[in-house]
Amino acid sequence: MIMIKDYPFTPVSDEIARPILWIRVINRDANRSVITPAIIDTGADECGFPASIANGLGYKLKSVPLKTIVTANGKTVAYPHPAKVDILAMDSTGQPTYDVVHTIDEIPIDFIEGLEGFLLGTRNFLSDFILTIDYPQQIFSIRKPKKKN
Repeated sequence: MIMIKDYPFTPVSDEIARPILWIRVINRDANRSVITPAIIDTGADECGFPASIANGLGYKLKSVPLKTIVTANGKTVAYPHPAKVDILAMDSTGQPTYDVVHTIDEIPIDFIEGLEGFLLGTRNFLSDFILTIDYPQQIFSIRKPKKKN
């Protein structure tokens, strides 16, 4: 079953386009959410979101043990918190339709100091999907693998 088929890359500048999904991140305990585009990042181990939005989602950022992580910019600090993530459908212009394509009930999100964008990483997001990227056509598809019996 294909969940997302042939989605176009989203331009992030005049020269660069990336595979981006629209997601809704939900803190169930605080009943708060944010809708945002998130880059599918095969180079990121975990999902990483800006620490600056944690408070708006109702998280007490530093209430959990910090962890030191290594990013493309070097070492930094992250605070993991659980979140529900809805993957939203996109219309032909690349904007979210607010129709939920798939829900991940709870995954750990690393809220990272100094991070500006939202990254969907391999270990706690992409590892559950089959991702196909067609760079020449600048489209991508994601689907859940068939369950083994």
